[in-house]
Amino acid sequence: MKNLSCLALPGCVVAAAASTIAGWAAPTAAQSSTTRQTTNAPSAFLVAPSEGRAIGLETRWLAHSSPSPGARATEVFACDGDSVFVADSTCHITRIVADSGTAVWSTACGRMTDRVLDIDRATFMARLPDGRNGELAPPAQLDEVLVTLDAGIVSFDAHTGHLAQTQRLERIPSTRSLHHDKYLIFGARGGQLVWQQFAVGCMWKCNELGGSILAAPIRMGDSIAAASSAGEILAVDPDTTRQVWRRRVAGGVTGRLATGDDALFAASADQSIHAFEASTGKTRWRHLAATPLACDLFCDGSRVYAQIPGSGLTALATHTETLLETRVLWTAPVAGNAIARAGNRVLVWDAASHTLTAVDAESGHVEGRAVIPNAVDLEVADAVNCRLYLLGADGTLQLLQAADKQAVAAE
Repeated sequence: MKNLSCLALPGCVVAAAASTIAGWAAPTAAQSSTTRQTTNAPSAFLVAPSEGRAIGLETRWLAHSSPSPGARATEVFACDGDSVFVADSTCHITRIVADSGTAVWSTACGRMTDRVLDIDRATFMARLPDGRNGELAPPAQLDEVLVTLDAGIVSFDAHTGHLAQTQRLERIPSTRSLHHDKYLIFGARGGQLVWQQFAVGCMWKCNELGGSILAAPIRMGDSIAAASSAGEILAVDPDTTRQVWRRRVAGGVTGRLATGDDALFAASADQSIHAFEASTGKTRWRHLAATPLACDLFCDGSRVYAQIPGSGLTALATHTETLLETRVLWTAPVAGNAIARAGNRVLVWDAASHTLTAVDAESGHVEGRAVIPNAVDLEVADAVNCRLYLLGADGTLQLLQAADKQAVAAE
């Protein structure tokens, strides 16, 4: 097991002992012990096969993440195409193979009071002490799971679950991370967009937006975009942190941004949904609503979907003829936010009522609903072809995917 507080030297990473980060204690050896296990048979489907078919979904597998004694499962994180991770209420995480639902290992990643904000997977080259007078071993490729907590990042060997390193964060995260090259990029409570160099274990740079950043940054072609509660919208080069463009709207942006059709979409407290050209930030159109907006947006390429109070789920065309004209394609009396596309259907998740609704993308007609009372979290791994994970409080994990395997056609 290695425990790193890393310093940067040309062509290498030097490790120094570090077992704590400010205000946070790393897992003890007993806490971070891992177990290799096979999947326990879950008691029941979260979504029955017949209900899944009614909304255009089929079950790929059903698994159980085995929360630690006295704990309940709380969140699920789709880390990459290989693994999915489940966090429980005592800050334990379990790695599960995405193709089969088999649990590989489970380990504590912090104290019971710590909160898991995100889980990422990274492969990188590093040189580690070999135990002889502080000498460094030859460069080796490391494959690690990076768990972001409120005060720091804890890394584990992806194959064994053994504790690898801990690192303190200079800014307190307020969003999930975007993994780019050797950085984790996340929004901070103070309104900064932060680049954390996870191999070295320090903050590289940050961009100031003001207010606070509540929605995770997203990819937008070769750039990434983020928005803040102060109404700042920023597009930056992820390799250099150089600003590509910056815009300010009259109200805060707190909901999830969306990209598609070479545009960025943001719902604002100024009662508007804004569409900006992805490359320049030039306003494409602005849709005015009757009330301030804080909804998450979803774009499937030709339409952007928003939950507008008083109107319901609304589909807007991504392209219009003029800045003053927006095309409302349809509205539907459906609660919740659009999250994915399954064939010709858009899936809408309402966390308050635990309801997953399938809506026809062309007409807005409701084609089916599934009420999932035991679900505590839902994670979308592929929004275009609809691959999503449902998590129950007892650790039941169900992988659902579109019954229609064809991707959404370009429209």
